[in-house]
Amino acid sequence: MAGPGVSTPAVFAAGAGALVLWSALKGVSVTGGLRSLLTGKQPSAANTEPITGAAAGGGPGGSRATGSAIADRGLSYLGSGSVYKWGGADPRGWDCSGFANYVIGHDLGAAIPGSPSGAYSGHGPTTVQWALAGKAIPRGQVQAGDLVVWPLFHMGIAISGAQMVNAPGPAGTPAPVISPVDEGIGGPVTYRRLP
Repeated sequence: MAGPGVSTPAVFAAGAGALVLWSALKGVSVTGGLRSLLTGKQPSAANTEPITGAAAGGGPGGSRATGSAIADRGLSYLGSGSVYKWGGADPRGWDCSGFANYVIGHDLGAAIPGSPSGAYSGHGPTTVQWALAGKAIPRGQVQAGDLVVWPLFHMGIAISGAQMVNAPGPAGTPAPVISPVDEGIGGPVTYRRLP
């Protein structure tokens, strides 16, 4: 119950935010984090593996998850008829992290954080989890294939030091699109390079 001056929705929002952050720190999905908290069991080691890079043979197309391959594959969806859908995870409709997860995990076969096997099996990690993956790099070093992540809000795949391909919404609008890397949406931004 909320105390004086504290609303119930604010308490709920704080709890949900804490769950998202805890899940990201443990490297598990929010659902897996909630399950762990409710059962009192720690996430299994299989669910806490960090991102490790491309699978040896790459994904369905046989590609490797290099910076240019990630950027090129993300760009291949421009004008494909895909649209933004919150929580979406495939070309029928995806949100920002669903788009990055699909390109990196599904198309290129790279391990993604929060997945028990490291393989793509649905929506996958959120922006918070991606904000902790790979190696942090300074803004001036951003290049094709790096991730641009606003941890609680949005993310995209850099296609150059100045632009990114991303799925920004709102619902039903074409996605992905090209936007400036510096297109601010509020909050801190981090730049990540995958191994």
